[in-house]
Amino acid sequence: MTTDFPAADLAHEAAPVPTPTITVWEGESLFSRLIRTVILPLIGSKQVLRDVDRHARQLARTRLKGETPPPARVSRRYKITEKTFAGAKALFVEPKRGTAKRTIIYIHGGAYVAHLMYHQWHLVEGLASWNDARVIVPHYPLAPEHDWRPAFAMMMALYESVLSEVGADQITLTGDSAGGGFALSFAQLLRDEGQPLPAKLVLFSPWLDLREDNPAQAALDCDDPMLARPVLVWSAQKWAGETPLDDPRISPVLGDIRGLPPTLVFSGTADLLHSDSLDLIARAQRANCAMRLVIGERMTHAWSVLTTREAKRLHAETAAFLR
Repeated sequence: MTTDFPAADLAHEAAPVPTPTITVWEGESLFSRLIRTVILPLIGSKQVLRDVDRHARQLARTRLKGETPPPARVSRRYKITEKTFAGAKALFVEPKRGTAKRTIIYIHGGAYVAHLMYHQWHLVEGLASWNDARVIVPHYPLAPEHDWRPAFAMMMALYESVLSEVGADQITLTGDSAGGGFALSFAQLLRDEGQPLPAKLVLFSPWLDLREDNPAQAALDCDDPMLARPVLVWSAQKWAGETPLDDPRISPVLGDIRGLPPTLVFSGTADLLHSDSLDLIARAQRANCAMRLVIGERMTHAWSVLTTREAKRLHAETAAFLR
């Protein structure tokens, strides 16, 4: 189901008034249910994320391996080049044939401490193929070695470079999980500094409130087979550094969302961070911002990176939104 932002009554030729909307996708495919109820519990990521020391050891081993390279199928279909901005690299994923119709900047998640993971390449590939797009993937500086500041500096250098090539109306800013929060924070920064804004924002299972003190998370924790608060709290503190967690650059849901581009948000009811998206749409409703929240019933955190029927529907909805 696709719902356009309703327009205002044009009888008096008034400008359209953006109206936030919420759409609920019901049902769950067998594969998605298998992931939620069997595969994710067997992997045991929730148990790891409850133990900060265990997570830190596992993270150190993973980080030693470096960034996950593009799968062979992506390398076959797309030309991948590397560029450096403010000392950090970004991958440019472009069609080998034809010309990209738009540029999508995709900021990967991982609680601000993890490299781009294998399954997130599914999301990169989907964004590129469904939207005939060039997808730019920043490998931004991570915590705990860095706080948020070097990552923002890198993103600003990248964004200004892209602006020199294409107009802002050809740029979409996206992100999943922590990357979704980063995308929203960065859009707020662009607005506040008077920079040209991207045409659209798309946030997948975004992490928007790093204070991690929302009482609504208690109920969501029972249904979430993946995330746990202890490591989220640790990661938030490392990313924030000396900056208070309620600073909008850290927790963008607490910032001013007026004047931002039209925004599409995807969130699932089996996601510990679902309350963040509910808070965001509530703020959009109070401020009459152009925002749409798609709620996937029983969808887990980061369902956008999977190859399920629901993820394909998510890509189709995103493509319709970007047209």
